[in-house]
Amino acid sequence: MLLAAARPEGAVLWDRQCKKQKRNPPPRAAPPPPPEVRLEPGTTEGLSAAVDRISLAAARQPALEPRQDQFIYIESKVAFLRSEVTQGKEKNWVTPLHSRRIWQSPDGSKGFLYEPGHGFIDKKGEDLDDASSDKRHSYNSARSLPTDPDALLKKLYDQERKVNPQAAKGDPDTDWGVYKELQQLVHEQLATPKLSAAIYRATAKIPGVTLVADATDADGRPGVALALTHGGSRHEWIFDKRTYAYLGEREVLLKTAYGMKPGTVIGRTAVVERAVVDAKKELPGGKKL
Repeated sequence: MLLAAARPEGAVLWDRQCKKQKRNPPPRAAPPPPPEVRLEPGTTEGLSAAVDRISLAAARQPALEPRQDQFIYIESKVAFLRSEVTQGKEKNWVTPLHSRRIWQSPDGSKGFLYEPGHGFIDKKGEDLDDASSDKRHSYNSARSLPTDPDALLKKLYDQERKVNPQAAKGDPDTDWGVYKELQQLVHEQLATPKLSAAIYRATAKIPGVTLVADATDADGRPGVALALTHGGSRHEWIFDKRTYAYLGEREVLLKTAYGMKPGTVIGRTAVVERAVVDAKKELPGGKKL
Protein backbone atom coordinates (compact mmCIF):
# COMPACT_ATOMS: atom_id res chain seq x y z
CA MET A 1 0.00 0.00 0.00
CA LEU A 2 1.37 3.41 -0.91
CA LEU A 3 1.19 6.14 1.70
CA ALA A 4 -0.06 9.32 0.03
CA ALA A 5 1.95 11.48 2.38
CA ALA A 6 5.07 9.39 1.98
CA ARG A 7 5.35 9.05 -1.81
CA PRO A 8 3.58 10.51 -4.85
CA GLU A 9 1.24 8.14 -6.66
CA GLY A 10 2.87 6.13 -9.42
CA ALA A 11 6.43 5.89 -8.12
CA VAL A 12 8.25 2.57 -8.31
CA LEU A 13 10.28 2.90 -5.14
CA TRP A 14 7.36 2.85 -2.80
CA ASP A 15 6.75 1.77 0.79
CA ARG A 16 3.90 -0.59 0.01
CA GLN A 17 3.56 -2.10 3.47
CA CYS A 18 3.62 0.96 5.73
CA LYS A 19 0.19 1.41 7.25
CA LYS A 20 0.58 4.07 9.92
CA GLN A 21 1.61 7.68 9.69
CA LYS A 22 2.01 10.53 12.18
CA ARG A 23 -0.81 13.03 11.69
CA ASN A 24 1.04 15.97 13.21
CA PRO A 25 4.77 15.42 12.69
CA PRO A 26 7.14 17.79 14.49
CA PRO A 27 9.02 20.46 12.50
CA ARG A 28 11.77 18.89 10.43
CA ALA A 29 15.33 20.05 9.98
CA ALA A 30 16.21 20.76 6.37
CA PRO A 31 17.50 17.52 4.82
CA PRO A 32 20.65 17.49 2.69
CA PRO A 33 19.99 18.04 -1.02
CA PRO A 34 19.41 14.84 -3.01
CA PRO A 35 22.06 13.76 -5.53
CA GLU A 36 21.87 14.89 -9.13
CA VAL A 37 23.11 12.96 -12.15
CA ARG A 38 23.76 13.68 -15.80
CA LEU A 39 20.79 12.45 -17.83
CA GLU A 40 22.20 9.75 -20.05
CA PRO A 41 19.63 8.63 -22.64
CA GLY A 42 18.49 5.02 -22.59
CA THR A 43 18.80 2.89 -25.70
CA THR A 44 17.68 -0.46 -27.06
CA GLU A 45 21.13 -0.99 -28.56
CA GLY A 46 22.84 -3.69 -26.53
CA LEU A 47 19.66 -4.36 -24.50
CA SER A 48 19.29 -7.97 -25.64
CA ALA A 49 22.93 -8.84 -24.90
CA ALA A 50 22.81 -7.19 -21.47
CA VAL A 51 19.60 -9.01 -20.54
CA ASP A 52 21.17 -12.31 -21.60
CA ARG A 53 24.03 -11.69 -19.14
CA ILE A 54 21.70 -10.50 -16.39
CA SER A 55 19.43 -13.53 -16.79
CA LEU A 56 22.32 -15.98 -16.84
CA ALA A 57 23.72 -14.44 -13.66
CA ALA A 58 20.30 -14.71 -11.99
CA ALA A 59 19.86 -18.34 -13.04
CA ARG A 60 23.20 -19.24 -11.45
CA GLN A 61 22.40 -17.73 -8.07
CA PRO A 62 21.93 -20.19 -5.19
CA ALA A 63 18.28 -20.68 -4.27
CA LEU A 64 17.02 -19.53 -0.88
CA GLU A 65 13.97 -21.60 0.04
CA PRO A 66 12.23 -20.65 3.29
CA ARG A 67 10.04 -23.05 5.22
CA GLN A 68 6.51 -21.86 5.88
CA ASP A 69 7.40 -21.10 9.51
CA GLN A 70 10.41 -18.95 8.57
CA PHE A 71 10.81 -15.36 7.36
CA ILE A 72 12.40 -13.72 4.35
CA TYR A 73 14.81 -10.99 5.46
CA ILE A 74 15.83 -8.14 3.18
CA GLU A 75 18.22 -5.40 4.28
CA SER A 76 18.69 -2.34 2.07
CA LYS A 77 20.04 1.18 2.05
CA VAL A 78 17.31 3.51 0.81
CA ALA A 79 16.35 7.13 0.21
CA PHE A 80 12.82 8.03 -0.91
CA LEU A 81 10.82 11.11 -1.83
CA ARG A 82 8.50 12.25 0.96
CA SER A 83 5.60 14.68 0.85
CA GLU A 84 3.43 16.31 3.48
CA VAL A 85 0.81 19.06 3.49
CA THR A 86 0.77 21.55 6.37
CA GLN A 87 -1.78 24.35 6.47
CA GLY A 88 -2.52 23.84 2.79
CA LYS A 89 1.12 23.98 1.72
CA GLU A 90 2.85 20.93 0.25
CA LYS A 91 6.45 20.20 1.13
CA ASN A 92 8.55 17.65 -0.76
CA TRP A 93 11.98 16.32 0.15
CA VAL A 94 14.18 13.27 -0.30
CA THR A 95 15.20 11.49 2.90
CA PRO A 96 18.87 11.05 3.70
CA LEU A 97 20.20 7.61 2.84
CA HIS A 98 19.28 5.21 5.64
CA SER A 99 18.90 1.53 6.52
CA ARG A 100 15.71 -0.44 5.91
CA ARG A 101 15.12 -3.98 7.16
CA ILE A 102 12.01 -5.99 6.41
CA TRP A 103 10.87 -9.48 7.44
CA GLN A 104 8.07 -11.27 5.54
CA SER A 105 6.50 -14.68 5.96
CA PRO A 106 6.33 -16.83 2.80
CA ASP A 107 2.54 -16.50 2.65
CA GLY A 108 2.69 -12.71 3.10
CA SER A 109 0.45 -12.65 6.18
CA LYS A 110 3.14 -11.70 8.72
CA GLY A 111 6.02 -9.29 8.74
CA PHE A 112 7.96 -6.54 10.43
CA LEU A 113 9.53 -3.32 9.13
CA TYR A 114 12.43 -1.57 10.84
CA GLU A 115 13.31 1.75 9.22
CA PRO A 116 14.16 4.50 11.74
CA GLY A 117 14.98 6.95 8.96
CA HIS A 118 11.56 6.56 7.31
CA GLY A 119 10.11 9.71 8.83
CA PHE A 120 6.47 8.63 9.21
CA ILE A 121 6.54 5.29 11.06
CA ASP A 122 7.55 4.24 14.56
CA LYS A 123 11.34 4.40 14.91
CA LYS A 124 11.19 1.13 16.86
CA GLY A 125 9.62 -0.59 13.85
CA GLU A 126 6.13 -1.74 12.95
CA ASP A 127 4.40 -5.08 12.67
CA LEU A 128 3.07 -5.85 9.20
CA ASP A 129 0.87 -8.75 10.28
CA ASP A 130 -2.35 -8.78 8.26
CA ALA A 131 -4.03 -12.05 7.42
CA SER A 132 -6.42 -10.25 5.06
CA SER A 133 -3.75 -8.42 3.02
CA ASP A 134 -3.16 -8.98 -0.69
CA LYS A 135 -0.92 -12.03 -1.04
CA ARG A 136 -0.26 -11.52 -4.77
CA HIS A 137 3.36 -10.52 -4.19
CA SER A 138 4.18 -13.09 -1.52
CA TYR A 139 6.89 -15.70 -1.91
CA ASN A 140 4.29 -18.46 -2.13
CA SER A 141 2.41 -16.70 -4.92
CA ALA A 142 5.62 -15.96 -6.81
CA ARG A 143 6.53 -19.64 -6.84
CA SER A 144 3.41 -20.36 -8.89
CA LEU A 145 4.32 -17.91 -11.66
CA PRO A 146 5.49 -19.17 -15.07
CA THR A 147 9.25 -19.30 -15.59
CA ASP A 148 8.89 -18.82 -19.34
CA PRO A 149 9.25 -15.06 -20.06
CA ASP A 150 6.48 -14.94 -22.67
CA ALA A 151 4.06 -16.90 -20.48
CA LEU A 152 4.92 -14.65 -17.53
CA LEU A 153 4.24 -11.52 -19.56
CA LYS A 154 0.96 -12.92 -20.88
CA LYS A 155 -0.20 -13.68 -17.34
CA LEU A 156 0.59 -10.15 -16.16
CA TYR A 157 -1.03 -8.42 -19.15
CA ASP A 158 -4.10 -10.63 -18.69
CA GLN A 159 -4.13 -9.53 -15.05
CA GLU A 160 -4.14 -5.88 -16.17
CA ARG A 161 -7.10 -6.58 -18.48
CA LYS A 162 -9.12 -7.92 -15.56
CA VAL A 163 -8.92 -4.44 -14.05
CA ASN A 164 -9.25 -2.57 -17.35
CA PRO A 165 -10.69 -4.47 -20.36
CA GLN A 166 -9.06 -1.88 -22.67
CA ALA A 167 -5.57 -2.58 -21.32
CA ALA A 168 -3.13 -3.64 -24.02
CA LYS A 169 0.57 -4.14 -24.54
CA GLY A 170 1.98 -0.92 -25.95
CA ASP A 171 -0.36 1.27 -23.92
CA PRO A 172 1.94 3.25 -21.57
CA ASP A 173 -0.24 2.84 -18.49
CA THR A 174 -0.67 -0.89 -19.08
CA ASP A 175 3.04 -1.38 -19.68
CA TRP A 176 3.77 0.56 -16.50
CA GLY A 177 1.39 -1.65 -14.53
CA VAL A 178 3.19 -4.79 -15.73
CA TYR A 179 6.59 -3.26 -14.98
CA LYS A 180 5.46 -2.49 -11.42
CA GLU A 181 4.22 -6.03 -10.90
CA LEU A 182 7.62 -7.40 -11.92
CA GLN A 183 9.35 -4.83 -9.72
CA GLN A 184 7.48 -6.16 -6.69
CA LEU A 185 9.17 -9.51 -7.26
CA VAL A 186 12.62 -7.99 -7.58
CA HIS A 187 13.11 -5.42 -4.84
CA GLU A 188 11.96 -6.93 -1.52
CA GLN A 189 11.18 -10.56 -2.24
CA LEU A 190 12.89 -13.85 -2.96
CA ALA A 191 12.42 -15.46 -6.35
CA THR A 192 13.77 -18.79 -7.54
CA PRO A 193 16.75 -18.54 -9.92
CA LYS A 194 14.57 -19.64 -12.85
CA LEU A 195 11.87 -17.09 -12.06
CA SER A 196 14.45 -14.32 -11.57
CA ALA A 197 15.89 -15.03 -15.02
CA ALA A 198 12.38 -15.02 -16.51
CA ILE A 199 11.53 -11.71 -14.81
CA TYR A 200 14.49 -9.94 -16.41
CA ARG A 201 13.88 -11.40 -19.87
CA ALA A 202 10.19 -10.51 -19.60
CA THR A 203 10.99 -6.96 -18.50
CA ALA A 204 13.12 -6.39 -21.60
CA LYS A 205 10.08 -7.28 -23.75
CA ILE A 206 7.93 -4.49 -22.27
CA PRO A 207 7.58 -1.64 -24.79
CA GLY A 208 9.66 1.35 -23.75
CA VAL A 209 12.21 -0.51 -21.64
CA THR A 210 15.75 0.61 -22.46
CA LEU A 211 19.33 0.02 -21.36
CA VAL A 212 21.19 2.73 -19.45
CA ALA A 213 24.93 2.11 -19.73
CA ASP A 214 25.95 3.96 -16.55
CA ALA A 215 23.94 3.96 -13.34
CA THR A 216 24.85 3.93 -9.65
CA ASP A 217 22.94 2.35 -6.79
CA ALA A 218 22.41 3.88 -3.34
CA ASP A 219 25.68 2.36 -2.10
CA GLY A 220 27.69 3.99 -4.89
CA ARG A 221 28.19 0.75 -6.81
CA PRO A 222 28.41 1.26 -10.59
CA GLY A 223 26.18 -0.70 -12.91
CA VAL A 224 24.00 -0.87 -15.97
CA ALA A 225 20.25 -0.45 -15.75
CA LEU A 226 17.01 -1.67 -17.26
CA ALA A 227 14.85 1.43 -17.33
CA LEU A 228 11.32 2.58 -18.08
CA THR A 229 10.15 6.18 -18.23
CA HIS A 230 6.79 7.00 -16.66
CA GLY A 231 5.23 10.08 -15.09
CA GLY A 232 8.13 12.41 -15.76
CA SER A 233 10.82 10.22 -14.23
CA ARG A 234 12.92 7.24 -15.23
CA HIS A 235 12.77 4.11 -13.11
CA GLU A 236 15.90 1.98 -13.20
CA TRP A 237 16.83 -1.50 -12.02
CA ILE A 238 20.61 -1.53 -11.57
CA PHE A 239 22.92 -4.50 -12.14
CA ASP A 240 26.63 -4.88 -11.38
CA LYS A 241 28.73 -4.06 -14.46
CA ARG A 242 31.03 -7.03 -13.88
CA THR A 243 28.85 -9.81 -12.42
CA TYR A 244 25.41 -8.58 -13.66
CA ALA A 245 23.94 -9.31 -10.23
CA TYR A 246 20.99 -7.16 -9.15
CA LEU A 247 22.15 -4.23 -6.96
CA GLY A 248 19.19 -1.94 -6.41
CA GLU A 249 17.01 0.72 -7.99
CA ARG A 250 17.00 4.40 -8.84
CA GLU A 251 14.36 6.96 -9.84
CA VAL A 252 15.57 10.05 -11.71
CA LEU A 253 13.50 13.10 -12.65
CA LEU A 254 13.41 13.87 -16.36
CA LYS A 255 11.60 17.16 -15.92
CA THR A 256 11.05 19.68 -13.14
CA ALA A 257 8.75 18.33 -10.42
CA TYR A 258 8.29 18.58 -6.64
CA GLY A 259 10.40 21.75 -6.70
CA MET A 260 13.37 19.76 -8.00
CA LYS A 261 15.12 19.93 -11.35
CA PRO A 262 15.75 17.27 -14.02
CA GLY A 263 18.51 14.85 -13.10
CA THR A 264 17.56 14.82 -9.40
CA VAL A 265 17.56 11.32 -7.91
CA ILE A 266 14.31 11.14 -5.93
CA GLY A 267 14.53 7.44 -5.05
CA ARG A 268 17.43 5.03 -4.67
CA THR A 269 18.03 1.66 -3.06
CA ALA A 270 20.86 -0.81 -2.61
CA VAL A 271 20.26 -4.36 -1.42
CA VAL A 272 22.71 -5.20 1.35
CA GLU A 273 21.56 -8.73 2.20
CA ARG A 274 18.85 -11.29 1.47
CA ALA A 275 18.47 -14.21 3.85
CA VAL A 276 16.07 -16.66 5.47
CA VAL A 277 15.67 -16.45 9.26
CA ASP A 278 13.55 -18.23 11.84
CA ALA A 279 11.65 -15.29 13.35
CA LYS A 280 10.71 -11.64 12.95
CA LYS A 281 13.47 -9.30 14.21
CA GLU A 282 16.04 -12.07 13.89
CA LEU A 283 19.17 -11.17 11.94
CA PRO A 284 21.24 -13.52 9.78
CA GLY A 285 23.57 -15.36 12.13
CA GLY A 286 20.96 -15.62 14.90
CA LYS A 287 21.30 -12.25 16.63
CA LYS A 288 18.19 -10.20 17.45
CA LEU A 289 17.39 -6.69 16.28
